[in-house]
Amino acid sequence: MRRSGVKVRRVVIGAAAVALWGAAPAVAAGTGVIQGVVVNETTGAPQPGASVRLGGAREDGSGRISRRAVTDARGRYRFTDIPAGDDRLYVVDVRHDGGLFPGSPLSIPADTKETPVIETRIRVWDTTTNPQTVLLARDNMFVTPGRGGMDVVESVTVANMTDLAYIGRGGPGAPTLGLAVPVEGRAGGIEIIDSDLDVPELLRTDFGAGLTIAIPPGQWKFTYVYRVGGVAGNYDLSRTALYPVVQTSVHAPEDVDVTSNRLVPNGNVTIGGTEYARWSATEAIEEGDQIQISATASADASNTMLAAGIAAAIAVAGMLFAGTVWRNRRRRNPAPAVDERRDLMSAIAALDIRRNAGDIDEEEWDARRAELKALLARLPAGSSR
Repeated sequence: MRRSGVKVRRVVIGAAAVALWGAAPAVAAGTGVIQGVVVNETTGAPQPGASVRLGGAREDGSGRISRRAVTDARGRYRFTDIPAGDDRLYVVDVRHDGGLFPGSPLSIPADTKETPVIETRIRVWDTTTNPQTVLLARDNMFVTPGRGGMDVVESVTVANMTDLAYIGRGGPGAPTLGLAVPVEGRAGGIEIIDSDLDVPELLRTDFGAGLTIAIPPGQWKFTYVYRVGGVAGNYDLSRTALYPVVQTSVHAPEDVDVTSNRLVPNGNVTIGGTEYARWSATEAIEEGDQIQISATASADASNTMLAAGIAAAIAVAGMLFAGTVWRNRRRRNPAPAVDERRDLMSAIAALDIRRNAGDIDEEEWDARRAELKALLARLPAGSSR
């Protein structure tokens, strides 16, 4: 498997608190210290024996540095003599219980009198390989016709319904969570443009792309783009569902018509000042279901709406969009989106439908429904509409 085109890791502020000792500018510091604690959210205690890796380089890719450490009995680690400077970016990743938990990219200021010390706190969870712990609460696609292909912006909301982090069944180095992409969209590369979790690596797979990070409990949103080739304005967006999907929708401008075996017209919506025709599934989609989607663009269709499609996809996903689509989220663990309660209620309803249809037995239904209800109970009072 090869890595697809992925942007440099995003600078996220929130997981790392910067402590500057003697911050008055004087002689520039040549090096600094990066240290911190790894906390196991499953046990609620610091995690000893976790494998910690520090990696970094200048913005142009030169001056690479790599260090490794293991957390002590208090869950702490420390890296010293790290080159300082605003032109350098560092990141601390932690491996625990077979899962990769990326920390927040950071830099070490050089305009300090004393040696700067960067204090970090990285959260990990015990893990599970059971794929039934995750589903897609929502899958929204925005299609934009352009010269030579159809640009697709897709945003998925992944729900991990347990108190463990999901790491997939493939073992170390294998994809943890799969992103299903149409066959015609796999050759040109897939790019993450925004996400709740830092994504250091995206693997190209036979079904599209795969994340390598552990998926913590809760809901997490990933927005990505790819291009689908076609003939005479016809584009095949079909794929096989890798996980159960509660809500599936395709949004398209007026010069694109969509046909599907699972989606039906669902009116027009205006998002960010742009109007889209919407097609939606009338029921939950199960893992392994074939989702046939065909998009036909008129002869005068253009790709001038791509930026609007990206903004709309991020807005629908409940993400922050400011200035440019590659601007980083300013916090690592966002508060629940206002419609998260609705998503969980939809997931419970979809589970009830499966039970009534005889697709799952009473024991599995009862266990998964209890997990969803527990997530629902944790939401703040203001998170529902």
